[in-house]
Amino acid sequence: MDKAFVEFISTMPMGKFIVILIGGCFFIAAVFIGITKAKTYYDNKVIKKLMDDNEFKAINTNMQNVIEKVNTLQEGLDNIARKHEDSLFEINSKIQEIWSNTMEFQEESKKSTIKIEKEIHKNIVAIDVLTGQLAEMDNKTNLLVKSDMENIKLYIVDKYYEIKEAGKVDINLLSTIESRYKTYRAETIKEDDQSIYLEKIMNEIRNMPT
Repeated sequence: MDKAFVEFISTMPMGKFIVILIGGCFFIAAVFIGITKAKTYYDNKVIKKLMDDNEFKAINTNMQNVIEKVNTLQEGLDNIARKHEDSLFEINSKIQEIWSNTMEFQEESKKSTIKIEKEIHKNIVAIDVLTGQLAEMDNKTNLLVKSDMENIKLYIVDKYYEIKEAGKVDINLLSTIESRYKTYRAETIKEDDQSIYLEKIMNEIRNMPT
């Protein structure tokens, strides 16, 4: 409060009382302001602490939620891992079973293949033997055919000269000669000089009188 103003008030009747009253008012006002400031400061502190506490609670709640989610995720991963292990075990068991069956099949196939190869070799040997026998029989047959053809040719030539000398041919003899010549023609594979010569003889015999 201004000093001159205080002195002026003091010169007035009841001035001192007024000064005291005014000073008391100022004091009360100062005290009130101090209390108000103190209350405001305290309220701010309390509010800040409450806010800090709420923020901590929110952070703590969020952390708990995160931890729960992590635990849930971990449980899910554990379940997946267990299922994966079960699946892997089942798959490995199937693979082992398939592998075992495959090896068993290969072993059986190998045995069967060896057995088949032996049978094939045995059959090849038998076929070779049979082929040799057939070839030998064919050679013998050819020899017999050639021998028979040679005998027929000699027979017809011999009879040709007999008929030519006789000047005629007997009917029965002609029939026999024709039968033998038919066999000769059936056994003839390729025409040659001898077959041509024999055909000429047969034509002469046929033209001989009976």
